[in-house]
Amino acid sequence: MDRHASAPPLPVYIVDACDDFRRATAALLAARGHRVQDFAGAEAFLAQVPAPDGLLLLDIRLRGRSGLALQAMVAARPALTIVFASATAEVADALAAMKAGAMDFLVKPVPPRILIHTVEQGLTRAAAARAAAARAADAQANRRAFGSLSPAEPTLAPLLARGMRNTVIARRLAKAESTVKSQRISVPRKMATRTSSDLATKMEDIASPPSHGLAA
Repeated sequence: MDRHASAPPLPVYIVDACDDFRRATAALLAARGHRVQDFAGAEAFLAQVPAPDGLLLLDIRLRGRSGLALQAMVAARPALTIVFASATAEVADALAAMKAGAMDFLVKPVPPRILIHTVEQGLTRAAAARAAAARAADAQANRRAFGSLSPAEPTLAPLLARGMRNTVIARRLAKAESTVKSQRISVPRKMATRTSSDLATKMEDIASPPSHGLAA
């Protein structure tokens, strides 16, 4: 089981200058069980949510910074999906938003069924991105830990991961059993593992090619 898949549900952020739209949309999504925070402008959102992950639903026209300006400031967040909803945007605005990475551009008034579907699709995408980023961070940490092993320990680690006994490892590697016993303690400590299955999982991470980014 992927432990990252059981992380807490991601929230929905609504940034819109229209009070009625914010309240109605927040109530609609909260009734579906989503955590929702709403803001009248970009400045309030940035002040209260400095590192947003989840689904950002915003309008093009805002008080202060525009929706496109806000998008540019947070678009690098890998686990943040951006959806625009606007009644006044020009075609050029919609094209700019989509080119900058928005998942969708909805035209108000948005039918509740479409709004719910789009938001939940975006949350699914954000959760997958969060899990992928966490797995990549784990793999990088595992590679660093593996790099801290002594010159003799990397050949021992895969055998420990297979649950081999000290006597078997000693014969296979032509080492003294006392040396294997010592390294059996050292390797799990450096790799931060408690069981052979934990070590096997980390060895699989190390053997996998490093990830250089998330799919769009």
